[in-house]
Amino acid sequence: PEKFVGIAPRFDLTTAENGGQIVMGGGSATNTSIYLIVWGENTCHGIYPKGSKGGLTMEDKGQVTLEDAAGGKYEGYRTHYKWDLGLTVRDWRYVVRIANINTGNLISGSSAADLTKLMIAAEELIPNLGAGRAAFYCNRLVRTYLRNQILAKSNVNLSFENVGGKRITAFDGIPVRRCDQILSTEATIV
Repeated sequence: PEKFVGIAPRFDLTTAENGGQIVMGGGSATNTSIYLIVWGENTCHGIYPKGSKGGLTMEDKGQVTLEDAAGGKYEGYRTHYKWDLGLTVRDWRYVVRIANINTGNLISGSSAADLTKLMIAAEELIPNLGAGRAAFYCNRLVRTYLRNQILAKSNVNLSFENVGGKRITAFDGIPVRRCDQILSTEATIV
């Protein structure tokens, strides 16, 4: 309860029951991952305690006297934020992790993993993409690499699409979203 358990710890072992939902990117040094998640009531979604208020709550504590590390006192404002939330993966078949993508190769551009083939493999592992709202999640480095692939014009799966007046990166019509919590220094998944 004191720590949020996200998607990565749930998909970190290929020998686990859900290990078939991990697509290997071939990296063996400094790696990153891409996640494909189908969000829906029966697939994967956020939760919050029954009877509580959903979303972030804020309580203004006003001006208080604070103390620094040296024992000095000063006036400051204190605010208490509270966020009761969780994540449930109701059907792990609707989450795919593309693991072991070598970040060094993405930066240099030499012998980088073929991300489009890996993303196609991830899509094929999902039983029904129409069971919810699908989205790919990757860090800034991977998204930059994918956007550069769009400019190469040799890839028909990657595109820019206008959604609600905003230009977004998409793969086969599935949005590719940036998530800065995904590390570029992940250990190798086995």
